[in-house]
Amino acid sequence: MKALVYHGPGKKAREKVPDPQIRHPTDGIVKMSATTICGTDLHTLKGDTPEVTPGSVLGHEGVGVHVSPAEFPMNHLWIENNTVTTGLASMDALGRLFKAVA
Repeated sequence: MKALVYHGPGKKAREKVPDPQIRHPTDGIVKMSATTICGTDLHTLKGDTPEVTPGSVLGHEGVGVHVSPAEFPMNHLWIENNTVTTGLASMDALGRLFKAVA
């Protein structure tokens, strides 16, 4: 697959990278037809996040498009041991996030 790869401040390339693999029983792969980078990645491209090393794949995991409210039937989900996390990415955790996504 193709991805945006960071090669240092101001250096990026669209490159072929390995397809994702199932590594754990709880993993899943979602086919994406389009994606993008976000403002956080622009800071990385400028060199503002030294924790992100050259060779890192930029972009975030696809998590959905929020054009209308999403309902979570908690009365049914609680028994399935689900975790729902929301919020913005912490700049302190970006290095770990990029490694996890890569």
